[in-house]
Parts: sequence; structure tokens; C-alpha cells
Amino acid sequence: MSEEKRVLTLPSIFGDHMVLQQGRPIPVWGKANPGEPVAITLGDTTAQTVADADGNWRVKLPKRTPGNALHMAVQTAQEKLEYNDILVGEVWLASGQSNMEWSLKDTDHAEEDAAAATNSDIRLFHAQLKTADAPQDDLQGQWAVCTPETAADFSAVGYLFAQELHKSLKCPIAIIHSSWGGTPAEAWTGRATLEADPEFKKTIVEASDKVVANFPKARAVYEEALTQWQQAAEQAKANGQPEPPQPAYDHVTLADQWQAGRLYNAMIHPLIPYAIQGAIWYQGESNAWHAWQYRRLFPMMIQDWREAWGQGDFPFYF
Repeated sequence: MSEEKRVLTLPSIFGDHMVLQQGRPIPVWGKANPGEPVAITLGDTTAQTVADADGNWRVKLPKRTPGNALHMAVQTAQEKLEYNDILVGEVWLASGQSNMEWSLKDTDHAEEDAAAATNSDIRLFHAQLKTADAPQDDLQGQWAVCTPETAADFSAVGYLFAQELHKSLKCPIAIIHSSWGGTPAEAWTGRATLEADPEFKKTIVEASDKVVANFPKARAVYEEALTQWQQAAEQAKANGQPEPPQPAYDHVTLADQWQAGRLYNAMIHPLIPYAIQGAIWYQGESNAWHAWQYRRLFPMMIQDWREAWGQGDFPFYF
């Protein structure tokens, strides 16, 4: 069947080389024609469901113990999707800002660590950077088996965490990496959760909405200042004079990834309810200017994620 006619789809978090969480029921979901029966087979387990009026479907497969080399097939009467080389082990979500985003190749001992990164029991999923003004069903990303090449560009903290877990647990380990350098916690928190708090509705959500509405004007002013600076810099260089200071890029008023809920919508919501063991978080600098607010905001974000996943109070290390 051609790509244009494909109706049966699953989010990109499902793919070859994925790891499924051990010891928990395994949610699998996607889209098909409204009212269409869907059959899902994982190893020796099969489940069936019917797509709802909007074409959405979801099942929970029985929990499994650690293992590997599973095959999954999802099919309707007209289509079939297959996934190979599936492991069962521990799945961890790694998020935050640049300290989490920082790649292994840019760390101390990078060459040594990357060279030792051949381990088919460790799998890496990297979510591409994106923002959205409403919760999304999918994101861009794909699973990779851990090799010196794939590990080099991966989150250093995420990879090294996986390596230590594998040494201790002796089972497959997966890291879902979804972070963005220089971003605040409110961008990673669901907008509805922020709106439910009277203080945050005013100081974060409403303030963010004003910034978004002013984006065209603010960006035009910045781009004009940048153009004038470039001309002045070229003139200074031609005259043998020092280059003038470049206009400051104000993330608070210019960056979409700083706004309330935008990263949650695009880079967290599409992962829910993929079963995970827990999350690791490396962030805080971008909230330093309102640290007193962060003392409530950060725990609220953690609770927001836990409620969205519906797995109870899963571990959240930071």
C-alpha cells in the first residue's frame, strides 16, 4: 500500500530496536479507520480492539519479564505494520535543558567513552526539537542500538546513566531523550496544570500568551537591530576598529521554546502513555531568575507528568 493511502499508524516511539518496560502492562496505540478492528501481536501474545469514531485505538498487553528478540505486528484487514528486534527491560525518560542535551562527544574522555559504547542491550531514542501550541499525538525520532557512532551524538548524562544501570541490573536499558538547551520548566509543564494554579495562570500562562501575541513585533525589532549591527560590524572591520556588541537575544520575549506548555505539547505528550520505569532531569538554570517560584513549579511539573502517565509516583531523579 502506498504511503499516501496508509491509514494504520503508530507513533514514532514504536519502532525497530525499541525497548518495552518490564513488569508493567504495555500500552500500544495508534490510528486506523473509524470502527476498524485492529489486532496486535507481541511474541506469543495477541490483543484485539476496534478504532473509535475518531480512528484512535489503544490496548494494554500483559506485562513481561526482561528478554529480547521479540517481534510485534499490528494489523487491520487491509494493512500490517511490523517491528523487529524488540527488547524488554527498563525504559527511562531523560529531559531538561543543555546539561541533559550535552552530547557524549563533547565531554571529557569522550573518545574513550564512545569507543566503549558497543552494547546491543542499550537502546537510544532521540526526540527532535519542536514546539507546539496544543498537545501533539506524535514527534520525530527513532530508536538506535547503542554503538560508538550512535552514542557519540546522544545525551552524555542519558548514555552514562544507561551504562550504569546495565552494569547493575544486567537487563536491556532504554533512554528516551527529550530535552532542549536553555529552556525553563514551565515550557515542559502541561498548560492545563499551570492554568489550574491562580498564581501561575497569571504570572506564567497569561504572561506567556502576551509574549506569543507580541512575537511578530519583537522579532521584527530584533531582526532590524541585528541587520544594523551586521552593517556596523562590517564597517568596523573595514576601518580596523573593534566590532560593536551584538544585540542580545532575549529568550523570554523571542523564543517559542520558552513559552508555557510548548515543549510539553510537542516533546512529552506524544510519548504518553509509553510505559517507563522513571525519569531523569537536568535543568534549573533557565529558572534561576525566579527561583522562589521554581520551588513550587518544579514539583508541580513532576506531578503533572506522573498524573499524565497514570503509572503512580514513578521515580523522578534530578
